[in-house]
Amino acid sequence: PMTVSRTLSGGVNVKPEVQARVLAAVEKLGYHRNENARSIRPGQSSGLIGVAITNIANPYYSTFALGVEEEAARSGRRILLGNTAEDAAREAELVADFLGRQVDGLIVVPAGTASAHLVHSQAQGVPVVLASRRIGELAADSVVLADEDGAYRGTRALREHGHSRIGYLGNSVAIFTGARRFAGFERALAEDGLAPDPELVATRQ
Repeated sequence: PMTVSRTLSGGVNVKPEVQARVLAAVEKLGYHRNENARSIRPGQSSGLIGVAITNIANPYYSTFALGVEEEAARSGRRILLGNTAEDAAREAELVADFLGRQVDGLIVVPAGTASAHLVHSQAQGVPVVLASRRIGELAADSVVLADEDGAYRGTRALREHGHSRIGYLGNSVAIFTGARRFAGFERALAEDGLAPDPELVATRQ
């Protein structure tokens, strides 16, 4: 145990080959260092909620984070906030760090479709809630906006005012929200026998 502890603390006085074996075992077992072990008694809640968002500079997500923090405070909890920058690998690392800090739950805006790290979280008894986006195969509660309906209604409003050349500017359709919004746009045009004009469609790659 002391060798493991010293390895995870920087490897001081641990032979390189021993460090390599310890790190390989840590990776294989999915071990997460307990950063709060000295401050939390067995069975005691950490009072922390891990929140992973994709872009803290986006006004929507900064407002979202404030709302989560306000609701968490109502039950005496605090949030740990992390930004993934739409990078699935970074999200997995952030979630691992949250688990190491013994969070009571996770709120995640998924950066992609990978779910192994979130399934692992659930297996450890940490509840996971997805926000803004869903991951198809992951059995988790989610809170999403009416993305498709909003794009549909906006496009229909333009059509009802006689507009026929309607442009679309949005996120990549590879992103959950981007795909839903574009689907609403397409559906609204299709009701009048129209299809999106590629020259009027611009999505972030």
